[in-house]
Amino acid sequence: VLMNWQRWVPWGLGSLTVVIVGWYIHRFWKGHNTTRKLGGPPAKHVDTNSTVERYKIKPGQYPGTVSCAIRNILIANKGGKYELVKEALSYFSTLVANCDCYFLMEVCTDEQEEEVKSLLKSTNLYSSGLNPIKVLFCSTSVGRSHMVKQLGVHMHIDSNMEVLTELGRPKPWVDKLVHVSLGSKFIPEAGVHSVEKFSDIFSK
Repeated sequence: VLMNWQRWVPWGLGSLTVVIVGWYIHRFWKGHNTTRKLGGPPAKHVDTNSTVERYKIKPGQYPGTVSCAIRNILIANKGGKYELVKEALSYFSTLVANCDCYFLMEVCTDEQEEEVKSLLKSTNLYSSGLNPIKVLFCSTSVGRSHMVKQLGVHMHIDSNMEVLTELGRPKPWVDKLVHVSLGSKFIPEAGVHSVEKFSDIFSK
C-alpha cells in the first residue's frame, strides 16, 4: 500500500500542475485576444466635456477670484526679451475689471521680474482693477501650483498641463481649471477645460 501511495502522489501532483498551468495559459490567451480585438490597451480616460465643450465665461457670470499664469498667455519671451501678447491684452482688461485676479509669472532672475513689472505698468491693467500686490512671481512650475493651492481661487488659467493636473488631484483644489493650449496637442485631464487661445474663454 505504501508503494502504491508513493507512486500515486507524484502522478497526482504532476497532473494538478498541468491543470493549473493550462488554466493560466487559457486566461492569458483569452485576455490577450480580447485586448487585441478592442484595439490595444485601454485608452487614457478623458473627460468628454473638457474636449468637446469649450469653456466660456458668460456675461454677468464671472468667477469671484481667478489666478492666471501669464507666461506665454500675456507675456512671452521672444529672443531673450519679454514682450506683451497684444491680442490678449483687452481680454485681460475685461477679466481684471470683473474678477479679483492674481497674476502668476515664472522667472529666473530679479532682472526678469523687474522687466515683467515694467511691461505690466505700460498697460491699462492696473487702472482696470489689477492690484499690483497680486502680481506674484516664482521660479518653478511646482512653486506655482503650491501658490495656487494657498490662494483658494475659484478658477485657475494656465498653459502648463502638468500644473493643472497637479491642481486637479487627488482632490480638486480649484473649482474651474482652464488649459490654454496655445496650439499644443495636450489631451486635457478629467476636470480640466480646454481652450486654444485666452480670448476663447470669453463669449462673443
